Amino acid sequence: MKTIDRVTEAFNNFEKWDTYQVVFGLMDKRKITLREITVIAEKAGIKPTVIRSRRRYFLQLKSLKRPLA
Repeated sequence: MKTIDRVTEAFNNFEKWDTYQVVFGLMDKRKITLREITVIAEKAGIKPTVIRSRRRYFLQLKSLKRPLA
């Protein structure tokens, strides 16, 4: 399945945190850009500002999981 199809499917079958985990995981792997995600999400009725906010939140969570050196 293509990346864009996976993201579209994730938003069409929206399960809040599961969806964000899938799409931001693909973004972290450089398979899709934030801009592409916001376009797809907007078609599913989710505003780009919400997607950018969730991305910031995911990055904050990710930084908390890193071990302290």
